[in-house]
Amino acid sequence: MSKKLSSAAGKTAAWKNLKLLFFILLLSLAGVLTFSCKKGQKENLIESQKQTEENAEAPEPEEDYSEYSFYSPATDNASWVEETLARNEEERTAEELRAMEESLSDYEEEGLEYSEENQPAEEEESEEASEENGQEDVAAEAETETEKVQELSEVEKFFLEEKNGLVKTEKNNNLKFFEFDNETFSQQKVDGKLILIHSNRNSVTRNFYNENYLLEKRESWNISSAENASLEKTEWFVYFQGTSLISSKTITEKEFTERVSYNSEGRPVKSERYAVVEDKEKLISKRNFAYNSDGKIISDELTDYFYKDKDYSELDYSFAKKYTYSYNVDDIPPDFSYFENGILKMQNKYSTTKGTYTSRIYFDDDFSVKTYYENELRVKDTYYSGNKILREKLYEERE
Repeated sequence: MSKKLSSAAGKTAAWKNLKLLFFILLLSLAGVLTFSCKKGQKENLIESQKQTEENAEAPEPEEDYSEYSFYSPATDNASWVEETLARNEEERTAEELRAMEESLSDYEEEGLEYSEENQPAEEEESEEASEENGQEDVAAEAETETEKVQELSEVEKFFLEEKNGLVKTEKNNNLKFFEFDNETFSQQKVDGKLILIHSNRNSVTRNFYNENYLLEKRESWNISSAENASLEKTEWFVYFQGTSLISSKTITEKEFTERVSYNSEGRPVKSERYAVVEDKEKLISKRNFAYNSDGKIISDELTDYFYKDKDYSELDYSFAKKYTYSYNVDDIPPDFSYFENGILKMQNKYSTTKGTYTSRIYFDDDFSVKTYYENELRVKDTYYSGNKILREKLYEERE
């Protein structure tokens, strides 16, 4: 009995030792696994940090822009925008100048006096003297024309023969009617005053001269048929006392009236244009000119007025354009400045060498571009912010 108890106790103790040993093995294995995991995580973290650093140091791969023919977005710094704006503004300003220079001729009046050489002969002149003089003139003209024809080529002779004008004269050999291609010229006498009529297709102009053969009225007509004729414009002329120099001109149209004033040398100095609404005049533009002692224009300013409605009852805003000129010696073009609403927009300055000058264009926000020209060719652009140079662009010389 005691032996059995002793044997059972031994088995129990051995079993306990075995369980304890197994537990210790489990703890050891868990520790090894935990250490291995932590070590692996640490190694992974270090490797990840190293990879991140390497990626940061390595340059990003360049995109493939081979699909673009000549333009690469990767190298675009937008400098072309400023250059394009400068060229567009240069063209716009040049167009404004061209339009103002061309319209200046609308106000200049020359040859308003009917030449004495073209004046009708006096009624008292004898018919015989007139005929004799006429025959001499015709003979002289024929001889001159013969000499001219001999100098012409065969082609020029053909056109001269085919396009001779039709001329009709009165008994005193005074011009009564002349026709050439689509143009006709004729004259009338009303109350002792001369009227010259010039027509070119539908456009007809009637010039009325006073007893001193000064143009006092000009009518512009559009005549498409006998039933459809309209007076489009009438111009009235006033002269300085005792001279043939015009002092003022009034232009009337269906809906507009314009008054132009001239100085003692016959040059326009002021113009005011009005819209006529219910017999009331509303100012829509005015223009002022100034000249130097040589009679050359040094200032030309045009102001347009814009209204909120068609009846011109309320002014909306005005817009002013002005050119000033400073003349150089010889055949060097004049320096000029262009202003809009009093703000300098463009300035050209010429050197004493022809074709060498600078042109500066001013934009908003104190930005400007100055272009240098040599022999009429652009050689450099300089971009400014105020007086600070932002950058420069050089142009290659042309061969």
